[in-house]
Amino acid sequence: MFDSTGALPILRRDFAVHPNFLRTWERVIEFGTVLRQCNDMTRPGFAFSHRLRVRYAEIDGQKVVFNSRYLEYADVALSEYWRWLKLAELPEWRDMEFHVARATVDYKAPFRYDDEFDAFARTARIGTSSVTSLIELVHAQTGALHTVIELVHVNVDLEAGRSAPISLDIRHRMLGSD
Repeated sequence: MFDSTGALPILRRDFAVHPNFLRTWERVIEFGTVLRQCNDMTRPGFAFSHRLRVRYAEIDGQKVVFNSRYLEYADVALSEYWRWLKLAELPEWRDMEFHVARATVDYKAPFRYDDEFDAFARTARIGTSSVTSLIELVHAQTGALHTVIELVHVNVDLEAGRSAPISLDIRHRMLGSD
């Protein structure tokens, strides 16, 4: 089942599982899915990553990624992470309405045109009505950490106009993957 490095075998031609997933192997079987897109990058503490490439439209006059684009990258990573968690399969998910309450971006190094990078995402904490997510953007070739993004989303009851609790099933799905 495992190769000489302890990694799980490639499940499909375009997807693979790496050693950090050993503790979540049961979740692969439970969710019936592969864990992340195939690339060489792993990151302790993260069970999910999504590879992106810097496009020309995302750079500014200094030929680096414009600062607001990093939050767009985080949004894509979080959307893919939630898709990977298969949250849409939970009936309660349809009633969830997450609004960003806080976004913190720690820029460490810029990305440039055509750089490939991995967006690692995980659920860091779940409160009564909020979810804190951590996203780390790492250069795909060098492994250098370029950006750390923390997003706090609050579940909102739109009719009542106030925060609403997050269901236990969603909590377990979000926290059980990492």
